[in-house]
Amino acid sequence: MRRPKKNTLTRKKTGNETVAVPPEIQEKVSALAEDSAEIDTLAQEVKAAGPQVVVALAKQSREKMLPVLSRLLFDFETPVGKAAAEGLGAVHSEEAVKLLWQVAEAEPKERAKAARKSLYRLRDAGLPVDDLAPRVEIPTAPQRTSTERIHKAYLSHVDGVGSRYLILATQMPFRGLVQIVAVLNDIVGVKDCVARDSSRRALAEDVEHLGKSAAVVEADPAYAQHLLREAGELNRESGFAYPENYLFLSDIIGEPDREFERPIVYELMDEVSVREDALLVTASGDLLEMQEFASWFFGLKEMEGYARQIEERGKSAIVLSEWSKEAAIEGIHKNAAEAMFGGQESARFQRRLEEMAYVLLRENKEKEARQALATALSLQDNRPLSTIPFVMDMIKKSLDIAAQAIEQGIHPQDVNYDPYSRIDEE
Repeated sequence: MRRPKKNTLTRKKTGNETVAVPPEIQEKVSALAEDSAEIDTLAQEVKAAGPQVVVALAKQSREKMLPVLSRLLFDFETPVGKAAAEGLGAVHSEEAVKLLWQVAEAEPKERAKAARKSLYRLRDAGLPVDDLAPRVEIPTAPQRTSTERIHKAYLSHVDGVGSRYLILATQMPFRGLVQIVAVLNDIVGVKDCVARDSSRRALAEDVEHLGKSAAVVEADPAYAQHLLREAGELNRESGFAYPENYLFLSDIIGEPDREFERPIVYELMDEVSVREDALLVTASGDLLEMQEFASWFFGLKEMEGYARQIEERGKSAIVLSEWSKEAAIEGIHKNAAEAMFGGQESARFQRRLEEMAYVLLRENKEKEARQALATALSLQDNRPLSTIPFVMDMIKKSLDIAAQAIEQGIHPQDVNYDPYSRIDEE
């Protein structure tokens, strides 16, 4: 029988368990400088190794692990935050005490309980735990972040149902870069909102990956905060449930350092010159040929009735002249336009086009941005819908798609194109 190979992993006992500590991580911790640029990267490696390794390394390396533990302590979505709180009980320093006090009464409860236990251990070890306790009430969530702490903000284009991605990278004390990704919808509000520890490199990679399926541009950080707050208010109006952790994450995101009375595109484009260029609206239908507007069409549920009316006109036994047929179809198009763009919907599409103008401008597509803004202004001015090529071409595009779906036997309930659907249902 062969002898088993010698285990190359250093082992550390915690409780009744034996924990394998990868030697390469142990070496990096031992060699870690206090201000090392590798702290964030090492913290991610330790996190990936698991909570037990976090505790084992803390007990073994003590003060050397403090920079890494200070990052991991504020991980509130995985057990690593709790493990970091437990590990800090082995780090006999006042800095460890201060860190533990920050989370001793904060959510999540499991981490807070571990932090209090570690504070008891450090008090027994002779550290001035009580003297270092905060003199003010400990908040139950991180303090709200100012716009200055936003490292980067990104926005995607708005899709045909009014949804878009928003990414915020926020610099958090004792933790490093936190990346927040949200899905916003202009009807229901915030549909999804998640956060994770990140780095500049990981952020760039994520933005590049998202850019393969959406137009993504760097945005004004304060405006991104404003959009997220605005979407959160929509949840209350629409009754759409807030995503899990959203209210907690909104405190990390913080408040913008300035208010926006109008969409930011008006700060960057001359409204007067856009209004004066009549050709912009005339050519507005060209926008629908762009990839950014590929999903801008109405669903089968909204278009089926109009599509069937057109189908019936083609099958009618009554002999009509070509002019009469075209006039009848044009009337159907106008009715559909009034139903889909009239009333409150006009303001909604105006805002979508204003937001798209900002995205296109950030993509250095100034002509198209001006076309989008000109179309938005034509809706604001209540210009007859039949005179706005973008509106009528979007109706025709939607009817063509609906006609194809009907021909293929697709039913409206089989096509999910609803802003109220959950993210996992789309």
